[in-house]
Amino acid sequence: MRTPSLISTSCLLVIILVATVARAQESLMMTCAQHGNSMMTLKFVREPGQSRNVEVIGQASTARWTVTIDGQAATPPTQILNSPGEVPVHVGDTITFKVQNS
Repeated sequence: MRTPSLISTSCLLVIILVATVARAQESLMMTCAQHGNSMMTLKFVREPGQSRNVEVIGQASTARWTVTIDGQAATPPTQILNSPGEVPVHVGDTITFKVQNS
């Protein structure tokens, strides 16, 4: 049996825009297409503040994304459709998505 490659695994990410395109988005939802929206669902919510580095990492857990902000743990405790994990984002943030096979 062949193990999925990093490229094929990362292609399974789905990003869904929540607000209309005509105005600035207030939030953005992201879920894992492989696991569905019953887990690994995040909601990125705009808030004021200085720009930071945000990392969203798919690691060994198939239930939650690991989130860090400026190197500090910021993983939301719940990550399901009815209670998505909220990740605060600022204008100018650099957001990196990684999928690490283990």
